[in-house]
Amino acid sequence: MNFAALIFLPFIFIFSQPIEARISSKRIELTPAIRNELNLILQNTNQLHSACINDDEGSIEKATEKVINSLKRATKNSSMAQVQATHLVKILSAALEKLEVSQNYSGQKRRDSLLEAFKDLVQIAQVYKLEKYNIFFCNKDKALWLQKSSMPKNPINPKKFGKCGRLVQ
Repeated sequence: MNFAALIFLPFIFIFSQPIEARISSKRIELTPAIRNELNLILQNTNQLHSACINDDEGSIEKATEKVINSLKRATKNSSMAQVQATHLVKILSAALEKLEVSQNYSGQKRRDSLLEAFKDLVQIAQVYKLEKYNIFFCNKDKALWLQKSSMPKNPINPKKFGKCGRLVQ
């Protein structure tokens, strides 16, 4: 076996495993109460994703409000819990701030703010052991989001890049 083959052999082994096998073992376990709070955030985020796809400002406003309320409740409850509270509260606070900013705008300015909020919300799904969501990235507008369905539906630019998205996780 030559030297180059020895170098790349570990990479072939690592990347030949399913992505879930590589990632799932690194996720942080939570108490059932906090896990339920975070799963509710992800469910509401999925509803926000759907509202963005439908491009209905009223639905986006309502869905954003639901995510904000669930973020506030989770922030309060995770501050009281001592499990990874500092990191979790930072993620929740960052997402909350960006969603509150998005409420001041409509149209593309709102979507630009949601783009950043979705990144924080995706981080919750990636770091903690929660319900499974598909995470997609669109390289054309740099959007990162989570959704339940397996076909990518870009919530940031649904008309222009609606089907753009590569499964990240």
